[in-house]
Amino acid sequence: MSKNFNKLIPIFLVLFFSSILIIDPLLKKGIFTAHDIETNITYFGAFYNSLTEGNIFPRWSGNIANLYGSPTSMFFYPFSYYLSAPIRLLGFSLIDTTKIYLFLTFIGSSLFMYLWLKRHVNTLSAVLGAILYVYAPYRINDIYARGSVAENTAFVFVPLVVYAIDLLWEKLSIKRMIFLALILAAFILSHPFMLIVFAPFYLLYLLFLKPNLRKIIYLTASSVFSLLVTAFYTIPLVFENKYTHYDISPFNGKGYAEQFLTIEKLIMPVWNFIDIKGKLEYQTYQIGLLQIGLFLISIISLIFLWRRKGQRQKVMFLPILGIINFFLSIFLMLPMSDFVYKIFSFLQRIEFPWRYLALNLFAVAVFTGGIFNLLHQTMTKIAILAVMLLGFYLYLPYSKGHDYKTISDDYYLYNIKENTDGFATLPKWAAQPDSYDRKPDRYKVISGEAKLTPLFRTSTKHIFIVEATTTSRIADLTFYFPGWNVFLDKKPVDIEFQDPNYRGIITFNVEEGRHLLEVVFTNTKVRQLADTISLSSIIFICIAYIYADKIQKRLHRYSGL
Repeated sequence: MSKNFNKLIPIFLVLFFSSILIIDPLLKKGIFTAHDIETNITYFGAFYNSLTEGNIFPRWSGNIANLYGSPTSMFFYPFSYYLSAPIRLLGFSLIDTTKIYLFLTFIGSSLFMYLWLKRHVNTLSAVLGAILYVYAPYRINDIYARGSVAENTAFVFVPLVVYAIDLLWEKLSIKRMIFLALILAAFILSHPFMLIVFAPFYLLYLLFLKPNLRKIIYLTASSVFSLLVTAFYTIPLVFENKYTHYDISPFNGKGYAEQFLTIEKLIMPVWNFIDIKGKLEYQTYQIGLLQIGLFLISIISLIFLWRRKGQRQKVMFLPILGIINFFLSIFLMLPMSDFVYKIFSFLQRIEFPWRYLALNLFAVAVFTGGIFNLLHQTMTKIAILAVMLLGFYLYLPYSKGHDYKTISDDYYLYNIKENTDGFATLPKWAAQPDSYDRKPDRYKVISGEAKLTPLFRTSTKHIFIVEATTTSRIADLTFYFPGWNVFLDKKPVDIEFQDPNYRGIITFNVEEGRHLLEVVFTNTKVRQLADTISLSSIIFICIAYIYADKIQKRLHRYSGL
């Protein structure tokens, strides 16, 4: 019993010290001010409503954009909303759900970092690395300045990916291949651009592991299955994003060059409290004094250890891997790396080169854990204590929200008058939502004489009885997007959505008489294909997992895999 308890002590330490930085939102009512926090709350509210309506893959957010709706759920990273849904189901408000979820992802990321590092270093070094994974300016900035739920979700899966790779390398099996595929899929659905940010580390990690042909085959299979599982999200994202205003949005990759940093910004411990619009924030672009100090200590220790006989093989793994990524991340945040973004244009889609601060802080945790694993444990204990004290002194004052406000769920669900991320996810035929009249009944008879009696309404289905005394033209006050269809007595009706007086809004004609009117959002052929691929892949994976042992034996018998 005591041995098991002793094994749990490091985990308690990691969870306790991690939770201190994220405890402030749980102690205060309401939500703090941050760039994207209310956007995330709004999008989650729309996503959850659609989910409870029976949509396995929510795509249309019916109540946002001044009640005219938007395909936001189709293009915004969905995995954090799937994970938040059980918390909301327990009865918590949208704000409390978001705060609890942020808390869980923050401490969860440090816990999984510890579990992965523990596979390579001693317990104390793993604790040190796990704490450094969260005690970093960028992590604090990501919550209290940016309010990025998606990035905080991605931080959970960063160490889980390499953990799953380690398991697969340790024993090539179908079950472990499936586990890696699901972790990769979760990462893609959490924040695909963060996967690009961490790609250099993963590629170098694989090179250090020296993969053979069999391992490459299993790894490739995991990657392919992860793409198949996420097809419901990635395929519409690629092929139907052209129907939104993303091409004229400042967040479409065109402005990345304006977001490069300077060495001064990376080094100076500056926390800006006012942004250019006069909004309070804790925005910072610093690597962190603690992180820079540990980098210098690690370099000196590395040189010292390199001279020792028999130490080179140990030194050649985590410490050097971390230091390489530390330098690489800095390079990719500076203007001198612009040619790389031009050669590999997909990198421009990460929008902000300073996202590589995420890779930087991960690299610090990796090389620090690796270096102290080679030193005496007394030094590691001193380092943990020093990191705690310096971490509290440097970062705890900024680990708190500001300008908390209590807002009802109804506001986020029904009273958002503009799309919270601007034009980016609005249908390209629509203007700014707040330029339209807000109509609580959500329909209008444009011409002719007709009476509409609502029978049923969800985010994706509006059903009416219409009694038209003359041929009439009606507007369902919803922004048009491919997939919206109108049926009159079960027969399709032509939609007009480019009327300059009703820009981007679904309008149609109704003949004289009494009719059943249905306005329904359905899957396009692209979405239907995407859903089929994902659902089929998930079913296949479940079956493969159940019969994994039998399949493994046959593979080994016939192909040696």
